[in-house]
Amino acid sequence: MNACGWALLGGALAVAGCAKQRVPEDFQLSALLQREDAKAAGSPALDAQAVGCLRAWSGDAELAKGLTVLVAGEDGRKRCHDRLQGWLADSSRNPAKFTFEEVSTPEVARRAKALLDAQAGEVRAPGSGGVPEALRKPVAVVKPRAPDPSVNLGAAGAELSEAEALCTQAAEKAQADGGGPRSSLQRFAGYCGGRLQKLRATMEAAAKAGRKPEDLEPYATSARGLATTARELLAAPPG
Repeated sequence: MNACGWALLGGALAVAGCAKQRVPEDFQLSALLQREDAKAAGSPALDAQAVGCLRAWSGDAELAKGLTVLVAGEDGRKRCHDRLQGWLADSSRNPAKFTFEEVSTPEVARRAKALLDAQAGEVRAPGSGGVPEALRKPVAVVKPRAPDPSVNLGAAGAELSEAEALCTQAAEKAQADGGGPRSSLQRFAGYCGGRLQKLRATMEAAAKAGRKPEDLEPYATSARGLATTARELLAAPPG
């Protein structure tokens, strides 16, 4: 292949990479689909109609099975789409600014259904106010991985350190506030620590393998996203 051909191929791959949709984590999906009355009460209960809406819009015939016309019909799909668009615009539900297209894929709709099914199967303890014991316990908070002083992560490492600091602040705030049962802040704190531990290990391994600091920039994207979410959750009013 000549130089022009390689350039065209490289451009096509770059466009394909840019077009790749993000996929929400379970804690982000749970926060987005939380029932309105449950959100006010600090309960993690998911909205069954919202989950049904994602199934209806997923384009997957298997996922659409069993849906009522109120959700699966043309009017129902439009109504639920408009409703979810409002939720997606709510920064307390969707601080990462996922789009409807990103949350209505078959993969995400299938995970949303699994979360709802798992929640429905929880055994509710007497006197728990309808919230399972497992959901009333605060999530375990993972401390940041200690940096390896022998490697230079450059600017990407600085962004990683900032994300780790914000993640720690989120964890401390979640513990101090108590939050609602499995509040958005608690869910994020539990996820963030573990994710950043793995990210630091991966970046340090890449640096030890000979990658230059500037080559680590792609890794910084993930840290940057977590830092942004942490800032928004820390700034959000309690509840």
